[in-house]
Amino acid sequence: MAISLAVLVTLTVASEFYRGGKVISRHTGQGMFASIVQLGHRNTRRYGGYIVHFGVAVVIIGFVGAAFNQDKEKEMGFGDQLQIAATLWSANRTHKTTSPTTAVEWAVLDVFQGGKKIDTLYPERRFYKASQQTATMVANRSTFKEDLYLVYEGLNQDTGRPILKVHLNPLVMWIWAGVWTMLIGTIMALIPNSLPVRVPATARVQPAPVGAGD
Repeated sequence: MAISLAVLVTLTVASEFYRGGKVISRHTGQGMFASIVQLGHRNTRRYGGYIVHFGVAVVIIGFVGAAFNQDKEKEMGFGDQLQIAATLWSANRTHKTTSPTTAVEWAVLDVFQGGKKIDTLYPERRFYKASQQTATMVANRSTFKEDLYLVYEGLNQDTGRPILKVHLNPLVMWIWAGVWTMLIGTIMALIPNSLPVRVPATARVQPAPVGAGD
């Protein structure tokens, strides 16, 4: 239902821009794109508001993606695999370095889709010796379709195998795209209107008044 309403709002906004641009194009001979730009300049508050509404629709679609979030956790040794949705994660290796201030462990995982390697991610786990605090550095792969987050939880003390968590959150980028669209529409609505387009018209000759007795 949310997606249907968002699509309805999008089509309504597109229809308003198209109809207004078509009218200006017919009277001025400009192309459709130039006419739509001129339309926005003539009434920035109205059409800026339409862009804000479109941005809200995009944000709603992004929020709908939360219903399809997936999470998995697994101990993964060398060559082990974990599949979530259409993405396959294959453990490659782990590394560990130590300095006077920190101890860093990280895992190396290859990401596959459709049997093809598309990325390699490096989630980290850092231990700060001075504060005795541990911090997790999440590895992220973000696309317009989905965001993939990989968390390295450290080694299992009993088996010595790394513990990894995978989170798949669809349509997260749509939320950011919608927020930026709303911001652009708000800025446009605050800009003063330009002068209306003047359309040349044929002058009408007014007949001379007829006096009495003529």
